[in-house]
Amino acid sequence: MNLDVVVAAALGALGTIMARLAFKWIIAFKHSKQVKYFLFESMRRTVVLLDKMLQEEKQVAIGNMEFRMKNIRLISELLSEMDINSISTKDVYGLYRVRESIEEVLYDLNIFHQNYIKLQEFEVNLTMVEMSAQEKKVNRKELKRCKIQLDSDYDRLVKQVEDYIAKCYVAKSKYKTLIKIIYKNNKLEGFGLKETRENEYF
Repeated sequence: MNLDVVVAAALGALGTIMARLAFKWIIAFKHSKQVKYFLFESMRRTVVLLDKMLQEEKQVAIGNMEFRMKNIRLISELLSEMDINSISTKDVYGLYRVRESIEEVLYDLNIFHQNYIKLQEFEVNLTMVEMSAQEKKVNRKELKRCKIQLDSDYDRLVKQVEDYIAKCYVAKSKYKTLIKIIYKNNKLEGFGLKETRENEYF
């Protein structure tokens, strides 16, 4: 067989392989960008909902809290439905961390909201349930204490929400760094080792 033909065939095969690899890389790159956009959009929508809460008067914000939690929960559920088998390992870690952070802020909102509802029920019971003057005095004192505690809890919740929003902005600007750290940490944990926590960023 002519050597030139063999070389040409080999180069042709190599070219085909390289073209296929390049095509796969381009598809993976585009897919990664789509995942990144989806995660960024999820964070953006969550931040919009929370930022609006910070702008409202406290009682208005508390009144709208259940609605906001419902919408944030929908965002989290959409993230959970993403097919992790179709994205890169690093993007999977990014997806998990973004969803985990959304669940964390949901948990904080839910704890406060449940305490608020319990306080409202307690206040209603004071006017509905028959009790002695001494019992009323004790319960009113307890109600006052609970209201002060709830005010303190709300102030703490506001700080937690502000911290979450700030971390979202950092995570968006340092997304590649974030997923690299998470990916590296997960590999190290597999060997029983530890390194920098990704919470430095998010």
